[in-house]
Amino acid sequence: MDLSVDQVPLTWSGPARGRGASGWAVCRRLWARPYTGTATNNPDQMDKLHKDAEEVLDMMHANVGKVKDRGVKLEVLDERADELLAASKTFQKSSKAVARQERFRNRKWKLIVGATIALVVLIIIIIIIVFTVPSSKSSPPVAPSASPLQQLSTL
Repeated sequence: MDLSVDQVPLTWSGPARGRGASGWAVCRRLWARPYTGTATNNPDQMDKLHKDAEEVLDMMHANVGKVKDRGVKLEVLDERADELLAASKTFQKSSKAVARQERFRNRKWKLIVGATIALVVLIIIIIIIVFTVPSSKSSPPVAPSASPLQQLSTL
């Protein structure tokens, strides 16, 4: 049994309750039952149906407006996300460059400190060698003189 849209009366079921509800609903059972034709005979019922259909139409227009607004907001969000992505890529590149510069500066200071320590150690070693090792140009070693006790015993 095929029913055309104009044969199935729309009923307003009030605000829908439950998860995922859009605020209005068309009773699905109306599509399954046969059309009796009694709805068009009563003018009060016809006015009520027309009023209900107008309410549904107004709500549909409001929902379409909300969907358009939501679409505009989503476009703005998408643009912001693109801008943030570009900014994050720029930040990543600049942070890598700064890290590279800091590593170079750190290596430079390590080299300077290492060279300074090596120079100080070399100077200390040279000083120790100069004062502890006798030079070949100096006079031959003199025999140690007799101790004072030996000098007294010889007298």
